[in-house]
Amino acid sequence: MDKNDEVVNTVAQVVGQAMGEMSVGIAMAVLALTDAVAKQPGIDRRQLLTDVLGGLPEGEGVAHNALTVMRESIAHALRESEKS
Repeated sequence: MDKNDEVVNTVAQVVGQAMGEMSVGIAMAVLALTDAVAKQPGIDRRQLLTDVLGGLPEGEGVAHNALTVMRESIAHALRESEKS
């Protein structure tokens, strides 16, 4: 592998990690928002999570990756709320 290939691989790894971290951060923000909304009087947390989950688009490219992380996080939160 020549020097250019090494640089390309390093940059790709750094960018990939940054996109993954961004996706997780977005998912955490969405969960915090749904949690705050669910604490308001008259809001059903399970229904809120179900509605948010059902409303997420597929997206393309990096957006698809971020939405997949959000979808999985919200689905997990929904499963946890059903245990309660």
